[in-house]
Amino acid sequence: MADDEDLEELVEQQYGLPGMDGEARCIYLVGDMGNAVVEHLATGLDMLVHSDDQARILVRINSAGGYAATGLALHDLMKACSCPVDTEAMGAVGSCAVMAYLAGERRLAHQHSTLMIHGSRATGSGSRALLACEMEGMHWYDARAVDILVKATGLPEWHWWPWMNDGRNHDVRGWEELQQLNLATELVQYR
Repeated sequence: MADDEDLEELVEQQYGLPGMDGEARCIYLVGDMGNAVVEHLATGLDMLVHSDDQARILVRINSAGGYAATGLALHDLMKACSCPVDTEAMGAVGSCAVMAYLAGERRLAHQHSTLMIHGSRATGSGSRALLACEMEGMHWYDARAVDILVKATGLPEWHWWPWMNDGRNHDVRGWEELQQLNLATELVQYR
């Protein structure tokens, strides 16, 4: 594991600013993905775009996920940014946080980064009409997730739909697996 100086140098090399003193063009998305994280990302992107509307931005992610709508909002914010946005999977990135990670122009991963991909899950309570509405919404979110996976990886829909429909969590563990599926584009190298 790299120390703070190694991380600072890596960020400085890739993004042109020191990494640990508040000047870095770096935003951290850590923990549960909810509305506060969407606001945090939107504010951070706005500030960095206003300081330099051409320089790269790095979004570092470590999260087990949250609501599907949040993942889509994070993805859309990064894709709509006028600056190039790269993402970095730090540790485990799961569920809707994967959609945010896949927004990166460059998708960095560490040797032991893990992505967990699965389809939407129902709460299983309420009337038949409410459950039908929930199922329709889940299918819509899953279709958006598959679209993002296809665009990011170049793999066809038929590769990803079983991952959405089988009710299981699919862990893609480590650089080799992430690279095989085109989920990550660059390995973070430390000295």
